[in-house]
Amino acid sequence: MEETETDNTKREWYTLSEIATHSERGRQAVYIAIVTGKLKAKKIDNRWVIKMSDFDDFKSRKYQRWIKKPDGQNLFDGENFFSLPQVIEIFSLKLGCKYSYSQMYYKVQTGQLKASRQGATWIIKKEDLQKYLSQEQKELDGNLDQALL
Repeated sequence: MEETETDNTKREWYTLSEIATHSERGRQAVYIAIVTGKLKAKKIDNRWVIKMSDFDDFKSRKYQRWIKKPDGQNLFDGENFFSLPQVIEIFSLKLGCKYSYSQMYYKVQTGQLKASRQGATWIIKKEDLQKYLSQEQKELDGNLDQALL
């Protein structure tokens, strides 16, 4: 964070926007970290403020969805449960076409791909993934057959 010319001492509290700029993360990402309890903050006059020491603690933990463990149990074991980024990777390998995160998120939001929410994370069960993969494969095959006619 930049210091002001009139204040040569480091400040204790920073706004959500300042933390987002300093960390090269979006405001939304910082906000989600706050509301999910991953980053300590307090609200003063309708603004979130964060101590730099709390932000440093948050950075050192480097929350990763790949290894998130509620109650000591992996959410994404790669066998029965998958995260959205893992599903995108699987789709790319199995179907041979690359899906963006927003495309896959749209499929989840519209109910095309069944998923459940745990905290800020989407979880896709293996059986739901297999069912949707087979539907997508049939659709791709049908489109290819039409293109060849």
